[in-house]
This record gives sequence, C-alpha cells and structure tokens, in this order.
Amino acid sequence: MPFRSARSIYRSLFLQAWWLRVTASLFVAVIGLALSVALGAVLWRCASHNEGVVVSGEVYRAAQLNDNDLRSEIQTYHLKSVLNLRGENPKAGWYIRELAICREMGVVHADVRLSARHLPRADELTQLIGYYHSLPQPMLIHCNAGSDRTGFAGAIYLIECKGVAPVEATRALTWEFGHFPIYPYFEMNEFFELFENENPLHLSFRQWAVQAYPEIYAYEETETPWDEMLEPFESLARIPYWRQDKARPDAARPAPKPAAAVRSGQVVTAE
Repeated sequence: MPFRSARSIYRSLFLQAWWLRVTASLFVAVIGLALSVALGAVLWRCASHNEGVVVSGEVYRAAQLNDNDLRSEIQTYHLKSVLNLRGENPKAGWYIRELAICREMGVVHADVRLSARHLPRADELTQLIGYYHSLPQPMLIHCNAGSDRTGFAGAIYLIECKGVAPVEATRALTWEFGHFPIYPYFEMNEFFELFENENPLHLSFRQWAVQAYPEIYAYEETETPWDEMLEPFESLARIPYWRQDKARPDAARPAPKPAAAVRSGQVVTAE
C-alpha cells in the first residue's frame, strides 16, 4: 500500500506538471498570436499613412502625407480644409509643400500646435475647439505619425461636436492607430480622465475647457514626477505633495494664435 500510494502521488504530480506546461504553452501562444495581430494592424496602418475616418463626411484623419497622397485625399473625400496639429513650420519642406497644395486646390489650411507627450495648454485646446466650429468640412486632421495627437484631436471632435461619451470617443486613441498609453504618451489619456473626474458641475466639454481646464492645467503642470508616482497612494497614506514652480518643457512652446486668426491670415485660402 505505501508503494502504491507513493506511485499514485508521483503520477498525480506528473500529470499536474504536464497540464501546467500545456496550459502555459497555450497561454504564451495565444498572447503571441494577439501581439502579432496587433503589431500587424499597426504596421499596416503605418504603411497606409494611418488613414482613418473620425466621422464620415465630416472629419478624416491621417499621418503626415506626401504630396501625391495629400492631393489624392483631397480629391477622394472632397476636403474643404486641412488642420495641421504639428504647428506652423514655415521653414520645413513638408509644411511649405502642404500650404502650396492647399492653395492650389482651394483648400483652407490651419495650424494648431499640440504635444504628444504633455497635456494641451488651455489656449491650444480652445484654439482646437474653435477650429472645429469655424473650418469648413469635410476636414482632414493630421500630425506626424497620425497616432497620438491625431487620435487625441479626433476624440475631442467626437466629444465636442457629436456629444459622444469620453469612454467611446477615446476609441480614436488606441493601439489600432499606433497609440499606446505608456510613458511618455499617457498624458493624452489622462486628459480625458481629468474631464470626467474633475468636472463636478457637469459642464459641457466646451464650458469645461474654457472655465475649469486652465486652473486644472496649471495645477497639473506644477506636479513633479515624484508627485505623479505617489498620487495613486495619496488617499491611503495621506502623503503630502512636494511641489516645485518649474514648469514642464512644453511650457516654453510659443503661444498659439487665437482661433480668430482663421479670418486674419493664419488660414491659407486659395488665391
């Protein structure tokens, strides 16, 4: 009996170990397949200039397009305006050519400078919202890769102009377009969390952006990396915040022109 008991125990342990190995192998295979599919989707979008639709007939999205692709997009979607999220770059070749093509094809061109690594400044946010209400449609929005800033701007359009809930709108800001909410690009996602969590008066998005966000932005910009690391534990440990007056590097970015510049020369129209 003791011999049989030991043999039964050994066999049971062997089967358990074998089952664990099989389960682990299947798990790794499934994860590997999922990652391969995700990577393939990202590479395909990058190869196709990360083109997509925010709202059909209204707003389209893309990475920085070459001359031929920009002309093709304008003709295919009958674009009336192009909103460049990289800001004015008057000495850059891509910017000069983009302006020239817009003039040539009678398309309105506008610029707003967003950062993929930091929260948008309050004036940049209100400028973006102003363009959404003043530029003619259909409209193309683009940054460099078409992943972070373009997804962010697309989500804002869905919230501001279509009344889409943030949880749904942020589908424009996902891995499918090459955005991953990891350092240093998680600020894009944090912005929408701020709108949901720092809006006790339930203001509309535009009201929140004008009335509440400037103060929120100023507060967030005084946080040090140490503060951000400890923030999840604040309510439990009551850890005081250590702050500094030094702003993040994006504070040095030049202030954007007001949205009224649509009619005063910033927007390039056909001559």
